[in-house]
Amino acid sequence: MPAPRTRELATVSAAPSAELARLHRHAMLAITHDAVGIAAALELRAESLATGAGPSDTAALGSLAVQLRDVTRMTRLLKGPDADDALMPGRVLPAADWWRLTARLASAIVPRGTRVATDIASTEFSPRAAHVLCVLWLLACEELRDAGVTRPTVLLSIRHRAEDDFREVEAIIPAEQWLPVSGRASRWQRYASGVAAKHHATLAWWTSEESGARWRCAIGADKPADRA
Repeated sequence: MPAPRTRELATVSAAPSAELARLHRHAMLAITHDAVGIAAALELRAESLATGAGPSDTAALGSLAVQLRDVTRMTRLLKGPDADDALMPGRVLPAADWWRLTARLASAIVPRGTRVATDIASTEFSPRAAHVLCVLWLLACEELRDAGVTRPTVLLSIRHRAEDDFREVEAIIPAEQWLPVSGRASRWQRYASGVAAKHHATLAWWTSEESGARWRCAIGADKPADRA
């Protein structure tokens, strides 16, 4: 009797690890913070509705609905696409939305005082690419946290490489804000390299240059096997 066929999900969390556990813990702090804030605001609006809803209440409820949707999107972005999930099928994500959600997840990881200047091209990520790039960026932020980098200004760009149909995320930290790290690969770099290899992504970890430090990751369009 042939062995049953199995299908590997296109997600990062193939095996438990200390790195993944810490990453999820920090990301869930950001998600929980947003969810608690939304719940408190909804409670206040519910009290207002008891005495009659006005235009400001209607607008506030609409805003809270958008925030609640973002919390669910952040959770799905961290979880990754599930090929068998018919209730919540994956959708392409505009790069600007990807960064907005990923930045929220990273808020519990990055060093205090971090500022990010963005240059985001008009492109989209597949559900798999969005998930993988999000996790790799969060791992890069964990590296900054452990390295002791303080109040960095990150220059982050997102672009579509037309020559090979890859989506690329690049981050640069100016030299005066960068602390050179040891030549030995950190736990975050080793784990991130494994994630990148599994998903056929190219990854250049934080590299010291004259101008500062550069991090870059790119991932191609989904292949049929990735969508299965």
